Amino acid sequence: MAENDPPPGGGSAPPPATDAAATAAAAAAAAKPTSQPGEAAAAAGSETPPPKPGETPAGAPDKYALTIPADTPLDAADVTAFETLARTHNLTNEQAQAAFAEHATAIAAHNKAWLDATTADAEVGGTHLAQSQQLSNQVLDKFLPASEADGAELRAVLTKQGLGAYRPIVKLLSRIGKAMGEDQPLTDRGGGQGGKRSHADRLFGDSKT
Repeated sequence: MAENDPPPGGGSAPPPATDAAATAAAAAAAAKPTSQPGEAAAAAGSETPPPKPGETPAGAPDKYALTIPADTPLDAADVTAFETLARTHNLTNEQAQAAFAEHATAIAAHNKAWLDATTADAEVGGTHLAQSQQLSNQVLDKFLPASEADGAELRAVLTKQGLGAYRPIVKLLSRIGKAMGEDQPLTDRGGGQGGKRSHADRLFGDSKT
């Protein structure tokens, strides 16, 4: 998988980009640095100074205008979810944008760490990375092609959550791809139809249905 569609690669699985807990922590950290993210999120709105006479009270605007930071996997759905959370905590647009940017930066850094770990792996990284990407894509295309709704959804999740660069997934798909290439003729001892069945067919069932 290319950089935009990275190889499946290392670490513990992260929460989805729009996970409420992760987003709340990001919003809290940006609104008021504290060792207790949950408390900061709840208190974010109350930390805004009271308005002076004649001023409009600070807090959640009628409509947020958040911008998705560049080079992050976040999308319009994440903006909508984050705006809802920001409004719950009465964040100003500036506070919400800062928290959203921090959240996006954390996700991008986490995904990059996974990609770096995969690239450094002796089996699927380094000079083997391009082949690992190719083998992984071949497995996905064979068993769950992008032309199917589930196949398209899977690829979107792999890319957005960085799982396409998660080393154990890259290694799994790469090994399955190699096994498919090492297909050997088998004899049907049950007296049925003979012929070749790939390792992948034996693992997942007959793919020729």
